[in-house]
Amino acid sequence: EKEQQGFAFTADESQGALDLTVPLAPRTDRITVERTWFGSNGKPLTGREFKTGDVLVMRVRVSATQRIKDALVVERVPAGMEVENLNLSQGIKASEFVVDGVNVGAALADTRIKHSEYRDDRFVAAADLNGRPLDLFYLLRVVTPGRYVVPAPFAEDMYRPDVRGVGKPEADVVVVDPRNR
Repeated sequence: EKEQQGFAFTADESQGALDLTVPLAPRTDRITVERTWFGSNGKPLTGREFKTGDVLVMRVRVSATQRIKDALVVERVPAGMEVENLNLSQGIKASEFVVDGVNVGAALADTRIKHSEYRDDRFVAAADLNGRPLDLFYLLRVVTPGRYVVPAPFAEDMYRPDVRGVGKPEADVVVVDPRNR
């Protein structure tokens, strides 16, 4: 069994098959990764049903038991949702949102964040984990109705992939189109 990108890969040599569907078990021995969902009003969300067009603020809190200069944090998002690119000059700005009294734009200016990418299906950040919790934020837009699996977030040392943390599994999310109700 091999670990990569938050999934366990198992090869069945007799069948020549590779099982890519088995998620890794949560792991917090060296790196802790926790995801929290917030509404655009900055209040924590407890429900698992969203409407197309909703904008969600996601916080990924990462901490490590040892210094990890080259940590890679990967937050894969459920299908049916897309990451908003906060680097675009037009559109939503991170500074428009406050979560737990923290301005999202200010949090993203933390010097421990070396690089971040807003891809359609994931948020990725390279960071220097120095023992203090690091809060990463990104925005999700809910786009396609359906029921979707929520992949666990994970973080690892880019040069020592055995040094990793995997977040807890979460319940599926449901996306509805309010026009079809």
